[in-house]
Amino acid sequence: EPTMAHRPTIALFGGTFDPPHLGHLLAAAYVLACTPVDALWFVPAGKNVMGKKPAPFRDRLTMCRRLADTFRNGAICDTDGEPDSTGRTLDLLRVLSNKYPGTNWRFVVGSDILQEAHLWEDFAEVRRQAPLIVLPRQGFSDPEALSATLPDISSSAIRARLKAGESVQGLVPNGVLEYLRHRQGLYK
Repeated sequence: EPTMAHRPTIALFGGTFDPPHLGHLLAAAYVLACTPVDALWFVPAGKNVMGKKPAPFRDRLTMCRRLADTFRNGAICDTDGEPDSTGRTLDLLRVLSNKYPGTNWRFVVGSDILQEAHLWEDFAEVRRQAPLIVLPRQGFSDPEALSATLPDISSSAIRARLKAGESVQGLVPNGVLEYLRHRQGLYK
């Protein structure tokens, strides 16, 4: 009797990544090491549906690529940057399922996102198509969250430091730090 071929499970780690930082890196490492996934894809948001104005997509994509390169089974997914992208998670899942049939999807979120679930279009369907991997965020306890201890680092605090001309060494991975030095005006 032929056994069913292994269906890969890919964790989608979406976010604005503005900029990506050590917290994102450690969260990805945790998901890859401690949950049953074969790979993790960083998915930088194209249009932020929650109304924020992030740095250009191309910059955030490049920085995410540097984050993904840290992992043997890390990659980036740039689908959200396509001109016809709606920025909706459900549409992203539809596109990816058509492109990679036979893949099981999981969706990585911070416990803070669960508080905003009502703002998402059809969150229950997202959950059905890509069961959640919930990472704890300080100040947002949730029974679904895994019991990892991750550093409390925020992109907004990093942007503020960059704007003030302060160092962010140790808060962002070296590859991202290098990129920020190269693109000095990005958060000024």
